[in-house]
Amino acid sequence: VTLQSENESKNTTLDTFDAAGALLNTTRTRNSSDGIELRLTGKRSLPLAPTHLATFGLEARHKDVQDKKRQTVNGTASPLGAQASAESQEQLFALWAQDEWQLAERHLFTPGLRLQATHSAVTDALDSSVKNNHLAWLPSLHYLWQANPSWNFRSSVAITDKPAGVRDLSPVVVTTTGTNSLSNPDRGGNPALAPERTATLQLGVEHFLPQKRGSAGLNLFVRQIDDRVQRITTLETFPGPDTRYVERPANAGQAHETSVVVDFKTKLASLPALTLHGNASTSRLTLEDTALSSRQESPRHSGNLGFDYDHTPWKLTLGGNLSLSSSFSRDVNSSVQQTQRARQQLDLYALKKLDRKLSLRLTIDNVTRADQGNDTRDLSGGRLASLEEDRSRGVRSVFLSLEGKL
Repeated sequence: VTLQSENESKNTTLDTFDAAGALLNTTRTRNSSDGIELRLTGKRSLPLAPTHLATFGLEARHKDVQDKKRQTVNGTASPLGAQASAESQEQLFALWAQDEWQLAERHLFTPGLRLQATHSAVTDALDSSVKNNHLAWLPSLHYLWQANPSWNFRSSVAITDKPAGVRDLSPVVVTTTGTNSLSNPDRGGNPALAPERTATLQLGVEHFLPQKRGSAGLNLFVRQIDDRVQRITTLETFPGPDTRYVERPANAGQAHETSVVVDFKTKLASLPALTLHGNASTSRLTLEDTALSSRQESPRHSGNLGFDYDHTPWKLTLGGNLSLSSSFSRDVNSSVQQTQRARQQLDLYALKKLDRKLSLRLTIDNVTRADQGNDTRDLSGGRLASLEEDRSRGVRSVFLSLEGKL
């Protein structure tokens, strides 16, 4: 059982000037959010026969969030209407079961079934409500062949549902910091957002090194996605009148995604205190949505390379990770395309064990202060109407924490 409460607030001030530099308006906006969430999970495993191990489980969740927005222009309150507040509720209840069936000494067959019911309700400041109920039967089938101590082969087919979270449902718009634009829009939710359903085929192979020195894996994923959720940016008119760019999630129809993931972990025979680990992935997503221009995202490539070094005499562990991600492009609406620039980030850490239960950890994220940014192109009318370049300077973060176990 988990009970969690959250509170968040954001204040922004926007000064508008004329061409001569004289102040025209001062707009102050306050967004606040208060939420509470209750979770309940449980499972039980029972041997039904010498070759069958059945597992039964349940999951329940209830989340309630109150979003409020206040805005003044030159000290006068703005009539926000339905945008002034919203109460969003999300509920989930699921029962599931699976059977681990040992077909033979090296063959494991695991069928499963999940019954999932979800409910969402959103009520805005004008007491207008949108409710959604969804019931889904979600089967899965997994197969493992342990060919020998060095090789495993896997395959699986599964259907999953991803219901919309409360943050994606609330219609209240959170004002962005800085200049509102295609590359820096305000953000809001969509009360009518439907769950995203995915059918996944996975094929994988694992290889284990002798003397437990490490492993390597290769996995292929093919996904068919219904009601794919995409974030769409459009111009919206607010009281004032005020026209601003707002990004909201929307169901964009069917999508197909293919991805390949490679990972490894190994200890060097010549230096057993050093562990190397890493992964690399590539994926391509195609959308069947005629409202978008290209309906296809460019391939995404990413990789990580890390190390951990244990110095036993000092009870000290040193480690780091270098992450790489390629640039990729996606449509943000029917005429606008956004390209996320390539990024590299280096993180380092040191962990000192003070005793059996107490440790001191130093973490340095983004050591090189890597920048990030987007290029947003408006191709209205089949030509380049505008180009926005958004750049953010990288920030190095240093954390020192004392960790203990009871």
